[in-house]
Amino acid sequence: MLEKPCRLVIGGHAKQSGHVAISGGGVTEYAHRVALEQEIGPIPDGKMVMHLCNNPACTEPSHLKCGTHAENMLYMKLCGRSGSKRIPVSVRSVVLKRLQEGNLNHKQIAAEVGVSWGCVRKLNATLKRYAIGNRNQTSLFDCV
Repeated sequence: MLEKPCRLVIGGHAKQSGHVAISGGGVTEYAHRVALEQEIGPIPDGKMVMHLCNNPACTEPSHLKCGTHAENMLYMKLCGRSGSKRIPVSVRSVVLKRLQEGNLNHKQIAAEVGVSWGCVRKLNATLKRYAIGNRNQTSLFDCV
């Protein structure tokens, strides 16, 4: 879990996505990107800023990390921020843990957690589709 609370920008322009744009010196940038760059330096090419707190308005550097688009999409799905059928975080965390352990099949996990087999299959497909190295790396995500 995150130790510090979200840090929100006073002022700026809130975009439809929830991100906050700030302007200065004739340049407009996203506040979360500026905050992370002040902490770590330039954001590497091919990387974007991910919100570990799932709050797009947050600028707390400890809630932000660089990642690829695929990593961000996986994180969003695992945290329930995308897709039409959102699975509660408490259910997702148990299902993902069981999938990572690899001791049970999908039907056994579904019976243990009290969800449909399709729910387990959907989460497993998401892990495979947006695989980052090996499946154990998804445990780095705070939402799961």
